Amino acid sequence: MLAFLWLLTPAAGQKHDIGIGLGAANYTGELSRSYSLLTHRPAGWLFYRYNLNEAVSLRGSLSLGLLTGSDQPPFDAFAGQRADPSFTVTQTEIGAVVEYNFLDYKDPKSLVRWSPYFFGGVAVFMSRGHGQRATDYSRIQPSIPVGIGIKYMLTPYLTLGYEWGARKTFFDYIDNVGAFLPEENGFDKDYQYGNIHNKDWYYFTGFTLSYTFWTIPCPFTFE
Repeated sequence: MLAFLWLLTPAAGQKHDIGIGLGAANYTGELSRSYSLLTHRPAGWLFYRYNLNEAVSLRGSLSLGLLTGSDQPPFDAFAGQRADPSFTVTQTEIGAVVEYNFLDYKDPKSLVRWSPYFFGGVAVFMSRGHGQRATDYSRIQPSIPVGIGIKYMLTPYLTLGYEWGARKTFFDYIDNVGAFLPEENGFDKDYQYGNIHNKDWYYFTGFTLSYTFWTIPCPFTFE
């Protein structure tokens, strides 16, 4: 009987998902020029997904992770002048993205139970943990999240996924180091300590588990 009702359930009955993610956060900027597994730190997130149709979903999320970086070993001329800084901050993000599923994996009549997907949207973040800030800036900044992932439908209610997402920022002080640093902190005001054209990036990657709320319409009307 339950299997029969499952076959009757249309895609419109799968509008709402809630879920959690566990994985790692990472960063690139003045103190880490390339993406490295060595600077992965713990991260987690909560999300709500509204399924517009079989292909497109809207997702809102709250994410939290640690970011870290160091000038050791020095990798350019800028690093040699920065007096070996390092940092570890807590990164909090609120984001809204659009997901596009390439396969109709939730259709009960489909033999496919998985789908790769792409996402993109907007977010705001805040980095906490710096003691004295290198310069005057707002702790709340915008970013543009983009990424890819894959989902697998374990049951009609549970979906397991894995995703990797990058966040482009318009900000150069996640690591508390920018192209120019203040003279009152002992830095030369005429010396450039970083690349003014490269803004910081941060990343979230990990496994997700979501629960789908199904609505099963009654196919008959009783009087």
